[in-house]
Amino acid sequence: ALFYFDTTNDGETPWLSCNPPLEEEGSNCNSQVLVRQPGGSLGYIVGSDIRWLSEEHECNFLGVTCNAFDEVTEIALIGQELQGTIPTEMAAFPFLEVMTLHYNKFTGTLPTEYAAIPLLRYLEVHGNSFLTGSIPDVYW
Repeated sequence: ALFYFDTTNDGETPWLSCNPPLEEEGSNCNSQVLVRQPGGSLGYIVGSDIRWLSEEHECNFLGVTCNAFDEVTEIALIGQELQGTIPTEMAAFPFLEVMTLHYNKFTGTLPTEYAAIPLLRYLEVHGNSFLTGSIPDVYW
């Protein structure tokens, strides 16, 4: 929940796809997922996914992948118009291996806390408005 609210200005600026359900909406949503098209250009494809903060388990939410023990291993929210700073609280996912958050509207710097995620092996953040400064030394 914290990740959603941190990246939407407390819900004021919703994501492109699969925001929490309104009263009349169920858990299912039509998603727009940014992919590389044949020829190299970027474009959206439409799919069917589960809304964030719905009554479904978070392992079923758009862009979330979990292992057999329901531990979050991947967050892939590409081109979803996420904004603000990347939440430092993502470092609390000890089994997180992959974060792909490119082509959003993040600002600020890369959180140094991410360097302490023990299994994180892939972090993709290009195409955002941020990354002021340099990559913190703790990553090396």
